[in-house]
Amino acid sequence: MNDSIQLVNIKKRTGDAEEEGLLNEQNFENVRYMERHKGQFKSKTGFLKKIFYGISFSILGIGSIFLILILLRLVGIGGNSENNVSIEKYVNVVEKHSKNTNLNIADGALLTPLLVERVVGTESHQKVQEFILNHFTGLNWDVEKDSFEDYTPLGVKPFTNYIFTKNPKAERRLVLAAHYDSKYFNNIKFIGATDSSVPCAILMDIAENLNFALESRDEKILKEQGEEGLKKSTTLQMIFFDGEEAFQDWTNTDSIYGSKHLAEKWDKETLYGTTSTKLQSIDVLVLLDLLGTKNPTFTNYYKSSEAYFNSLAEVESMLNDQKQLLTSSDINNNKYFSKSEGLIGTTKLFIDDDHKPFLRKNVPILHIIPYPFPNVWHKVDDNANALDEDTIKDLALIFKLFVVKQLQLNNY
Repeated sequence: MNDSIQLVNIKKRTGDAEEEGLLNEQNFENVRYMERHKGQFKSKTGFLKKIFYGISFSILGIGSIFLILILLRLVGIGGNSENNVSIEKYVNVVEKHSKNTNLNIADGALLTPLLVERVVGTESHQKVQEFILNHFTGLNWDVEKDSFEDYTPLGVKPFTNYIFTKNPKAERRLVLAAHYDSKYFNNIKFIGATDSSVPCAILMDIAENLNFALESRDEKILKEQGEEGLKKSTTLQMIFFDGEEAFQDWTNTDSIYGSKHLAEKWDKETLYGTTSTKLQSIDVLVLLDLLGTKNPTFTNYYKSSEAYFNSLAEVESMLNDQKQLLTSSDINNNKYFSKSEGLIGTTKLFIDDDHKPFLRKNVPILHIIPYPFPNVWHKVDDNANALDEDTIKDLALIFKLFVVKQLQLNNY
């Protein structure tokens, strides 16, 4: 456990687990503990550390033949055996890994503009909203805005969640998500580069790099299967949550404003032309948070998302075997995602985040957050200087190929 994280006055929460829908089919998520603990900024500004603790038992380098082997293996693992790899088409899916400048720290077209303060209700927050919105409208994605006001310890604040969907007619969605606001500190300039400028930039980079493939796949489905085939397909959806951060101390009422509002809204709204709610259309919600520092390690927190987590591990392993990662580790030794039970079956850590309102409503969750947390978490040092560019680009590549696998985009 990170030295900066201390557990005190742990309160056991077991009675409401089933009521909140936290139990899955194998009862791996039936026990929860919650801890709220205050720490100190270097400037002596107080901030809240949020920890959930529970106990349970239980792309891209294209310049070589290596990439062909990688893609062949991608198809072979949980993919459609009828799909054949086409290098010529795949080049259009993801630009060459080493030359992807979108995620450069100093001059990245997608990352650098996000390395600013993004406190809800401020001018810089609004500019980031416009930056994200313009990016997706330029890619011709469907836009849904979930705007509302809510009471906070600092008064009523406006919030807007942004939801971008490539094919809004599709009945199934693979959802990637992150929050775009930054935490408020009085008289302190807090950027929140890992929390969550980098996750947002990675989502935008994935959308840009895979946009052509998604459009080509949908065109083929429409041509071969008609509107009904397009309706039955799975599309890529991205959510940018607002108001994840607490304005004072993290509590049930002062935190995750945007995700709570959207989960409640989607639990009542149905997809056009169906009887399913928007929540029921989600295959899995993949939430990215606290990304960008060097040497992060990830584990799987929920049994229901084990297959998705293992898919990430398989992608990393293939890229690592072929030396396609900028931060490659020893052969057969994953650096980021280890294909194992992780915390499942032993001591488990539950972290409160934007996934929680969706988890309570039985949406499958894949929580991509490093543990231990980065040592700059909720500190003034969480800025561009804390980031490792190679790590960011490698994670982006892994997530891109994960999406390619899940949506079978390797032919495009």
